[in-house]
Amino acid sequence: MGQLDASIVTLAFPTLMTEFSAPLSAVQWVSLSYLVVLAVALVPVGRLSDIHGRKRLYVNGFALFAIASVLCAVSPTIEFLVAARALQALGAAFYQANSVAIVTKAAPRNKLTVALGIQAAAQALGLALGPTIGGYMVQAWGWESVFWINVPIGIIGIFTASLFVPRTREHRQKAAGDALGTILLGITLVAFLAVLSSVSGLDIPWWLLAILLLITVLSGTGLVFRERAAKDPLIPPALLGKKSVSWGLLTAALGYFILFSPLVAYPPRFPEWGVSTGSGGLYLAALPFGFALFAVSANFIAMPARIRMLLGSGVVAVGALLAIPALPYPGWTAATLVVIGAGLGTLIPANNASVMQSTPPLFSSVVGGMLNLGRSVGTSLGVAATTLCLYFWGSAPAVQIMLVVSAALAAVGSWVSTSTPPPEH
Repeated sequence: MGQLDASIVTLAFPTLMTEFSAPLSAVQWVSLSYLVVLAVALVPVGRLSDIHGRKRLYVNGFALFAIASVLCAVSPTIEFLVAARALQALGAAFYQANSVAIVTKAAPRNKLTVALGIQAAAQALGLALGPTIGGYMVQAWGWESVFWINVPIGIIGIFTASLFVPRTREHRQKAAGDALGTILLGITLVAFLAVLSSVSGLDIPWWLLAILLLITVLSGTGLVFRERAAKDPLIPPALLGKKSVSWGLLTAALGYFILFSPLVAYPPRFPEWGVSTGSGGLYLAALPFGFALFAVSANFIAMPARIRMLLGSGVVAVGALLAIPALPYPGWTAATLVVIGAGLGTLIPANNASVMQSTPPLFSSVVGGMLNLGRSVGTSLGVAATTLCLYFWGSAPAVQIMLVVSAALAAVGSWVSTSTPPPEH
């Protein structure tokens, strides 16, 4: 539901500009408010969930998301819609911060990669269905339909989670909390995402951009020192000191950088391909569909996690390099995107399982939230970097550059998978 909503809303931008007589700079905040609130809330919500109960916040997240979706659908002004999207993102943070931790708790250890593969496949299918069905929904039923669709899904989520998700939390002494760390994390992420948004087209004056860069560096540095000194840190430095966790979080971000870059780079090629936006979206859907297929099927094959990660990284690199000569041909491009998706579907679940197996139960939702945060940051970096390439070099060179970058990042992933120690038991 989260991925479907994130990818489907952008297709309603032109209609929203007309409906509310608003410029693109204002309509962009329909997506930006969601992205910023979600990124800021994931880790603190994960911390609260570990202490007070994951199921409680998970179920409440579905309820809050559904209620906020109704508010989005009946929004009288663009400002109201932006605020409702921020509330929607808070609901999404409640269930996204807990999803990986709940699966980790429920699945047998030897089936964890399969279970996280199914979860990753659901995210990929949501991403694929967004651009595939979103345009048709807006055309047939109006922009409100992209929000109304969340309501029945949210209700189903509430009932199924209430029935089947086990209650889990970690017993510990009363926590002192880390309010300052939470504030510094929020400031760092908001400033950083605003900088990335300016690269992606948000109109920000140069002097404000410079200030945001400075704030990102200063608040990020302050967060590092704060977490080292805090008695009860939001993000324990000892946890990030484990290579299997820190490198795994980086690998997750790079994986979603690779996943989202083509979705931004290829649409300008549609006129050269001679296809409509709807048909072009079906070609691009090959990437997340390949991801979903292999996230489920490949992980049923017994294989050590490090070998699986090495294999997935290698397949991504091969697919990215094959996509360069396939650029003029949409059919061949779709085939290479399936290969890239297959590699990512093999790599990411194994990587996430390795991270969670190295995480103490006391911090399962914190680290699960950080994995989803890495996904959001990787996505934002992919969109920003690809947009920058499109601006400076045009569509064909931009695609080629991003494919080479993806192959290089996959090679880095191969090195990480062979140099990172096995998960600590």
